Amino acid sequence: MAINIEKILTISATEWFEMNGKNPREYEARGVHSDESKVPEALAEVVPSKAEVVVGYRYYGVYVAGTALIPIKR
Repeated sequence: MAINIEKILTISATEWFEMNGKNPREYEARGVHSDESKVPEALAEVVPSKAEVVVGYRYYGVYVAGTALIPIKR
C-alpha cells in the first residue's frame, strides 16, 4: 500500500491542519480516487507515495475519493 489505511480520514483538510498545527501552504493537495470494490484499501493503492495523509475520504457506492496532502519540499 502507498499509505497506511489509518491515515485515510473523513475529516476535512482544514480540520486536519488545525488539529496537527500544520500550515496549509506547506502542502500540495491532490485529488485521488479509485473505482475498485475493496475500500479503503483500494484508495490506499493510488495515493502518491509522498503523501502524509488523505482527508475528505468518501465512499460513493461505485468509487472512493479523497484528497492526498503532500508536503512541499522547500
